[in-house]
Amino acid sequence: MPNSVKEESDKGMQEDELSGSEPEVLSHQELLEITRKTLTVILKQDPLLSDLPSGVTLEEVQAQIALEHGQSMTVFVVRDDGEEMPVVVIMFCLTIK
Repeated sequence: MPNSVKEESDKGMQEDELSGSEPEVLSHQELLEITRKTLTVILKQDPLLSDLPSGVTLEEVQAQIALEHGQSMTVFVVRDDGEEMPVVVIMFCLTIK
C-alpha cells in the first residue's frame, strides 16, 4: 500500500481511537467506490501497471504482469472491417513450431 494511503488509513484509525467514537459504517456502494479510487491511485503509482485504464479488471492486471515477466505475448487480430484488436495470450510452456 502506498505510504500516503496507508498513512491516511492509520491516521483515521488513530482519530477514532482517540475520540472514543464508533468507526463510521459505510454502505457496500461507498466501500466499492473507496476501493476503486484506492486501486486507481496504487496502479497509477506502479511503473509496470500505470498504463492500465481506471476500472481495470483483475484479468487485465494479471495479463499486464504476465507480459512484463515474459510469460505472455500480445497478438494483434485484424477484423474484417480493419479494426485491430490486441489480445494477450498467456503462454503455458507452449512450443510454437
